[in-house]
Amino acid sequence: MDQTNSPRVLWGASVLAYAEVDDSIEYVERGCFFVNGKLLGPVPRLAICKLPDETEILVEHCDSEWNSLGVQGGFRTVEEAKARVERSYQGLMNKWIDTEELGDKA
Repeated sequence: MDQTNSPRVLWGASVLAYAEVDDSIEYVERGCFFVNGKLLGPVPRLAICKLPDETEILVEHCDSEWNSLGVQGGFRTVEEAKARVERSYQGLMNKWIDTEELGDKA
């Protein structure tokens, strides 16, 4: 993964972890995640984020340029958000990169 192009902030939210969906990931539609009345389906990139002064953890579903296509919220922890994403993106759990581990590299 090209860490130089990884986001640190998306839509004003700090990125806590991110992952790219590659061919090793099996997407399984679980639940209904609609954006503007349409089922979103699989995306190539995901980011776990937190807005300043908020406790809620968000999952940003992004295109290949890190543009947000939809947001899921209501998670209490990063681990809870990762576990929820894993339900649909099977095999992604070990692909997450925590931004704090990158230091100044990202």
